[in-house]
Amino acid sequence: MNRIADQNGAAGEFIYAVTSDRKTTFAVRIFIRQSAVDEWAGRNGRSLTSSEEYAVAKMRLFHGFDAGEVPPGMDSGVAVTLSVDTSNLEGLLEALNI
Repeated sequence: MNRIADQNGAAGEFIYAVTSDRKTTFAVRIFIRQSAVDEWAGRNGRSLTSSEEYAVAKMRLFHGFDAGEVPPGMDSGVAVTLSVDTSNLEGLLEALNI
């Protein structure tokens, strides 16, 4: 995981190479917003572990597939960006029983 800062604040970044035909790959970037992680930690009395953050990113990727946010058959070099923020962090953690 890389730590970045962009116009939406600090975040952890995970990048997945995705393919639908095993020939062409494209990137899916998952940003886990630090503000959401900090808010969750304040409510729960502990921070997420790096393994838990990875699991949240992976769940967000799966939800992106299910919701059609990651379209099949994209061209190589194209990137899709998805975020984990206060609107979806709790639901992703619940799906992981965290």
